[in-house]
Amino acid sequence: MHIKTIHITKQLQACNHFELPILRITFVSLMTIHMSSKRQIIPGPHPGEFHLPDDNTLVYLNPMERTLYQFFLNHPEGIQTDALTTHWQELYHLYAHESVFDNKGLMLNTIQNLCGESKTIFYTNISRIKHKFINALGPRQAKHHIIIRHPDGRYRIKM
Repeated sequence: MHIKTIHITKQLQACNHFELPILRITFVSLMTIHMSSKRQIIPGPHPGEFHLPDDNTLVYLNPMERTLYQFFLNHPEGIQTDALTTHWQELYHLYAHESVFDNKGLMLNTIQNLCGESKTIFYTNISRIKHKFINALGPRQAKHHIIIRHPDGRYRIKM
């Protein structure tokens, strides 16, 4: 990523666009860039948006959906639902960054409910993410971006 940051910075300086706020590179946007041999997902120009340059599409996700999506981008190997509790700190930090709440207790409670035994919040948000990508891209293109359960029981993004 460091090499890519230097390359992008040099491009911006060469074009005299370095001072434009829309083109500033932030730590968060560098963390959320995910590249694979097939697809790219880049943060959009507004909070909550993901730009899919291959499909020239923006997909909006709410804070919990962004938290889960970013979590699975960080874990391409996939995660079983029972293992969510072992990752609660990572989920909490992702959610604290994405959330509009300032109340740490409320954020902690939300993540505890996400990782709870029933997994209702987890399944609901996975379903919402799936529907948003299908609505934006259609079923054929969306299959490369949605979080699905694989035969080994792990949830992951197909990419």
